[in-house]
Amino acid sequence: MKRAWLVLLLGALAVGAAAPAQAQAQTMADALGKPLPKSDLPTGTMTVRVVDGEISSPVIGADVTLLVDGKPRAARTNESGRATFADLPPGAKVQAQIAGASGPVSSLEFAVPAAGGVAVMLSTKPFAEPMGGAGPGAMAPGQRPPPRQMAGKPRPEQGDPVGQVTVRLSFNDWDDTAGLADRPVIMAALASDDRVALKVVRTDAGGRAVFSGLDTSGNTAYYAMTLLTRTGAEDRLMSDPILPGAEAGVRVMLSGDRGTAAPVDDLSKVLPQPTLPPGQVVAAFVGAPQEGAVAELYDLSTNQVVASKPIERSRALPSTIAAQFGPVAPVAGAAPGTLAVTVKHKGGGRGAAPLQGIALHVSEVSPGPAAGAAGPEVQRTTVATGATDAAGVATLAGLRPGAEVEVTVVVEGRPFSSSRFVVDKAAGAALEITADWQVLGMYQAVFDGVDFTKETAYLVQTRMHDQLYRSGAVMLGMTRGAAVPLYILPRVAVTFELDGRVDDEYFAFQGTFIVQNFGWSPYAGPSEGIRIPMPSGATGLVLADMDKEWVVAEPSDFRLTRPVPPWGGSFRGAFSLPISDGTMTWDLQLPFGSYESSLGILDNPGMRLDVPTTQKVDRVPSMDGSRTFHALRSITIQPKQRMVFRIHGLPVPPGWPRVARIGAGIAVLLMLGIGAFFVIAWARKPEADGAGASPAAEARAARKQRKARIEELLDQVAALDRERGESTASTARRDQLVAELEALYRADERAAEKAAEKAPEKA
Repeated sequence: MKRAWLVLLLGALAVGAAAPAQAQAQTMADALGKPLPKSDLPTGTMTVRVVDGEISSPVIGADVTLLVDGKPRAARTNESGRATFADLPPGAKVQAQIAGASGPVSSLEFAVPAAGGVAVMLSTKPFAEPMGGAGPGAMAPGQRPPPRQMAGKPRPEQGDPVGQVTVRLSFNDWDDTAGLADRPVIMAALASDDRVALKVVRTDAGGRAVFSGLDTSGNTAYYAMTLLTRTGAEDRLMSDPILPGAEAGVRVMLSGDRGTAAPVDDLSKVLPQPTLPPGQVVAAFVGAPQEGAVAELYDLSTNQVVASKPIERSRALPSTIAAQFGPVAPVAGAAPGTLAVTVKHKGGGRGAAPLQGIALHVSEVSPGPAAGAAGPEVQRTTVATGATDAAGVATLAGLRPGAEVEVTVVVEGRPFSSSRFVVDKAAGAALEITADWQVLGMYQAVFDGVDFTKETAYLVQTRMHDQLYRSGAVMLGMTRGAAVPLYILPRVAVTFELDGRVDDEYFAFQGTFIVQNFGWSPYAGPSEGIRIPMPSGATGLVLADMDKEWVVAEPSDFRLTRPVPPWGGSFRGAFSLPISDGTMTWDLQLPFGSYESSLGILDNPGMRLDVPTTQKVDRVPSMDGSRTFHALRSITIQPKQRMVFRIHGLPVPPGWPRVARIGAGIAVLLMLGIGAFFVIAWARKPEADGAGASPAAEARAARKQRKARIEELLDQVAALDRERGESTASTARRDQLVAELEALYRADERAAEKAAEKAPEKA
């Protein structure tokens, strides 16, 4: 049946969505560290996705090490938790490594595939164990995972009133509620119409705070947050976005820890948190910010702007600047009294990058005044100065052999000094210094002296490109500040990941549509809902059952019936495009653009893709190697543009049914003409007896021959169409057969017309 495979697939998706959550969790846990071939990635490309014990908790800004035939390469995870390694040699042995909560975490070692890319997922923490079930690691019936493992994840609670959110605090222990009463819990609300609000509720004896009367339309995102102080640590806790539904209430856990465990900071899930002094808020601008714009610090408790700062190019955060000195090594052949200093930046991508223009000086150290006398303990006299060149090297000369010296390097305005060492009397020496610091975003705004209170939260906002951009809501700590990101990007972006193949006279597509929301509040769009157009001429739009709660399929597009939540959402759908004269045309309007989309086109004999020269197309095998796909990857197009390409050489629907319909009409006329002819011939039969072969007999014999030939030709055309041959020879042969068929039908038609003309004359 036409497009039946799409319907069956979507039905299977709906069934899969209804599978128990524990099965999915177990599947994800089993996949950790194992390579997954990805036909939509370029050959030699590997992505490592890092999560924090949950598939929905990406770890942003994590350093990933990839051992390639034993040699390390480094990359940092992006906002989706993925680190990308390109240009890996096929066949090389690779293994990914990250720092986990309980030590290093590694993938399996495997070979880079010869075609296509590969993806690996690693987790800094063990995945949540399935609820119930058997097998290694399965928890006993009724056993719950630790609270920290569930922290921040909203879940519906059928017994709770609609519009109610219950926040429970914990020190990572279900039964220990000591010290959790009368704690302030903040609920920050960010609405799609740019309204913001904040409410504070104090916990009861069980550590619960209940918020009622919340918006269930999907137009408001809520964030629960609090500070839990304990001996020697302060835990800053925050939930994921909470969007209450219209069917049930919501519960969410905020969990810190006890004892000497490291401080918990849920804000680091949004942006890695550098060590910032109390009262400091650093806003990092990502995307396309405008230099010279003004950033505002907004107090949610008073609904007022409390500070303004100009946005400037990011500088190293002072608290993150560091310098590490290597050993001083003698260099044979170098002149005594010379020191070659190399300064590199640790954050230089695949390897440390040389730093140019770094100031250095060498001080000779001598004993100070005698014990008990006033003055410094030692005296330092500068004996050599210099600055690094483009290779990051500075050669300092004139050191006194045998003297005790120390080297000072100035990194981002901060001086760092080495340990003292003695200048070699026989040879020169070399010293390597590795500097490091952290920069947040391309541009930043720094607010100092911000008031701290446990009952308020702040956000940073700015106006750029005639639009209001905001960060998420954040709390400060008593002992530390906060860093927050602002994404200066189009508010909504669409990514599609589709597969397509020939299906009778259509080209059928199915896959996932990802609607990304780069804001912290829901995005509503027009009153009728956001429309995701399909290519011109698309037909048969269908959705997976699980997505029909917020998406509807209309004749030419998919329409969202609810706002896009923060961080976005996805749905699975399918549609078909007609094949006309062996060609399929893809003409897609992109009001929201396309971000890193992909298309996999199943190969068909004789298929030819006509795509823009800027779009790379790879031929990649399917997972089982039995088929080949044309892979269009990294399809990134600006908003309000079109994506157009064509596929030629596709199967042409059989022509013989059309010929048969024409023939049926002609046959009716023939029957009328032949009937009239036989009536006349029967009436005049005595005149023809004994006169030899009459014209009528000859006409009957000719028609009989034509009929036999027509049937023979129809059989041959049908056989060719069943074979679906795409060679030039088979196509030419079919054209010859059809041409002969049409000539025979025209001959029959002319014969019938002549017979009809003669009938009145003889009457």
